[in-house]
Amino acid sequence: MVDYAYHAATTCDVRIQHTPNSFAVELIDVGIPFDPSAVLPPDINAPFEERRTEGLSVLLPRKMVDELRYTRESDRNHLMLVMHK
Repeated sequence: MVDYAYHAATTCDVRIQHTPNSFAVELIDVGIPFDPSAVLPPDINAPFEERRTEGLSVLLPRKMVDELRYTRESDRNHLMLVMHK
């Protein structure tokens, strides 16, 4: 997120939510709009020479969480990463 959206130092708000059924981290920033949930996953089974590089940086977060949600509100990106217990 920081590498894509900014060309200089900036801040990011982090909100943590804990419920009996889940743990969530919300990252909020004012960078360039970017919805990682809209990025098609790369074909990691394709031969190395034929693989696209787009989507590789989104693959790991997608694999680590149960839900990845993005919204844009009042010129701010909201990325929610949810892990179910």
